[in-house]
Amino acid sequence: MKNSTTFLIILIYAALSFQAKAQQVIASSGGFYEGENINLSWTLGEPVIETFSGGGVILTQGFQQPYMLYVTQIINLPSGWSGISSYVSPAQKAMEAVFDPIISDLIIVQDMEGMFYPAMNTNTIGNWNSHAAFKVKTGAAVALPVTGQKEPDFVVELDAGWGLLPVVSHCPVDIAGLFEPVVSHLTIVKDIAGTGVYWPAMNINSIGQLLPGKAYFVKMSSSGNVVFPACGKSKNLTGLPNLSGLEGLAITPTPSTHTIAILPQALKGFERGTIIGASDQAGNCFGAMVYNSEFISLTVFGDDPTTAEKDGFFDGEMITFQTLTGFQTLSGLTPTFDQTLPQSDGLFTQNGLSAITGFEAASGIGIEGFGATVSIYPNPTSGLVNISGLDGDTEITITDAKGQEIKQDISKSDQLLTLDLSGCMPGVCFIKIQQNGKTTFEKIVLY
Repeated sequence: MKNSTTFLIILIYAALSFQAKAQQVIASSGGFYEGENINLSWTLGEPVIETFSGGGVILTQGFQQPYMLYVTQIINLPSGWSGISSYVSPAQKAMEAVFDPIISDLIIVQDMEGMFYPAMNTNTIGNWNSHAAFKVKTGAAVALPVTGQKEPDFVVELDAGWGLLPVVSHCPVDIAGLFEPVVSHLTIVKDIAGTGVYWPAMNINSIGQLLPGKAYFVKMSSSGNVVFPACGKSKNLTGLPNLSGLEGLAITPTPSTHTIAILPQALKGFERGTIIGASDQAGNCFGAMVYNSEFISLTVFGDDPTTAEKDGFFDGEMITFQTLTGFQTLSGLTPTFDQTLPQSDGLFTQNGLSAITGFEAASGIGIEGFGATVSIYPNPTSGLVNISGLDGDTEITITDAKGQEIKQDISKSDQLLTLDLSGCMPGVCFIKIQQNGKTTFEKIVLY
């Protein structure tokens, strides 16, 4: 009996000792845990042998245990339109998950084909995949955290034609050096909703460095690859245009832009510091630049279809040019366009490329008298639209925000014209009015 009691005491002690040691084992079975900044898996009976810490996370690791530490990039987005990319591949790749931290201020995200539009419960993009780049619009300035692993692939493939360029490096990258191996394939790189341009054929570089968190439009004449370098000391670039002096102009940047190079011979006779602007027929300025270097470009902004007001040019609308120095006295300019470039007719085209080889003084600005007497009402409207102030034979074309024609009409009278758009989808539409060889555009909202 005594021996049995002694054995029982030893057994209980051994069991208690085992339990104490078991506290040093990660798990008694197995499993998987994924938190905000860490991914951890374990199996039965892995003893603790190492501890890692960093970024507010402490990980005690067992023998042969895999681990994955995540990083977070904070991307600051301004109010309105901008371009976005990341050097981090998100752990949660669904667009709804990536943009959840700013969803209350997010209006729309677009790539070259699809969109993520929370208000319309629409996601035709799907996931944020490797080397993703987007156009994004927010209702306020926000900071978006993107959490995951650093992008392992620094080779970005670019197809012929227009596309979006991500920045997969965590440091600024010299744009000229990045594209040097494929410069013969490159047409242009430009800001999304900005005025920066890298146009080698025109000796224009107002971008300088590609910045982490941003995305850019790029056009290639043929496909090619760019390789982002490892980060070292950032190169300071000098001589980039200073755009100070435009603060008094209320220009709304949009992702729809027409880029116009103004060649050195066109600037003869202009003083340094002269501001040249681009306006529509009603005198609204939708683009401007300061003459402060030999090679300059003018970014002209198109209309934003997500707003009710007209805040840029419509496709096919005539661009007029003026000197805006001082913003008090406007002087009209008649341009001569380089006929070898794709757009040389003086009309706004989304992603248009033009060059001005000369300017002459013009007697006026815009097309006088047209558009001032034409009225379109009610606006917004549930369907019926009245157009007054027409003058004889008039061609009217109505398109939706995607440029699809939804109605056309020809009026041979100067009487009131009423159009019924009640069968059209709610949203923003555009009315193009052509009469007496002149054209004007108006935006209407259907609800």
